[in-house]
Amino acid sequence: YLWARAMLWSRGERLNIEAAPEAEGAEAKTTKVLLMTPFFDLFNHSAAISAGDSHRVVRGAGGELCVRAVATRDYAAGEEVCISYGQHSNRQLLLSYGFVLEAALPAATAKESAKGRSFDCAELSLSLPVASADEVDAQ
Repeated sequence: YLWARAMLWSRGERLNIEAAPEAEGAEAKTTKVLLMTPFFDLFNHSAAISAGDSHRVVRGAGGELCVRAVATRDYAAGEEVCISYGQHSNRQLLLSYGFVLEAALPAATAKESAKGRSFDCAELSLSLPVASADEVDAQ
């Protein structure tokens, strides 16, 4: 169970799925779901990309649901293509995805920092059991 949960939370992507309208002219309903899409977890995160711009769920020619990655700019040959995991604090990125941002975030997140959300550090508390010298030697 723990392995499956860790895979879902670290590899899954929260995406909006738009249901077909129930009646002609009716507004479509949107549901947010957590999906694991093969190979999609190979995309790395870039804070320079706005959340929701880099990927979306679309309907294929046969009506099936597909996850589509969208280039938000022109890329040079061999350049890494990234997506946005959303605007999260370093704490949330560490807990959910296993990494923190090293560089300063773009201006788009400056207003989030002004709201008291810290994007430049992640505090972790760790309590370790203290072992005596005899216990260490016995191992």
